[in-house]
Amino acid sequence: MDKVKKHLFLVALCCALVITCSFGFLQAQEKTKEQGQPRISFDATTYDAGEVKEGQEVSHDFIVKNTGTAELTISQVKVG
Repeated sequence: MDKVKKHLFLVALCCALVITCSFGFLQAQEKTKEQGQPRISFDATTYDAGEVKEGQEVSHDFIVKNTGTAELTISQVKVG
């Protein structure tokens, strides 16, 4: 019977830990929403133009969205 009590105690302890961690995570998410944070999202982060002949013009549009709750400011863009 001692083993059963130990297992039940461990299960209860694990459940309490999971609930506590989940609660903390939800509070952090709520705080972020209240503060308003920008969040950048891309339709794609790379583009393969394939084989390009010298002098041939290539262009591609990347779709960038702010899926956050505050203004997103893009201050610098670098070509990789």
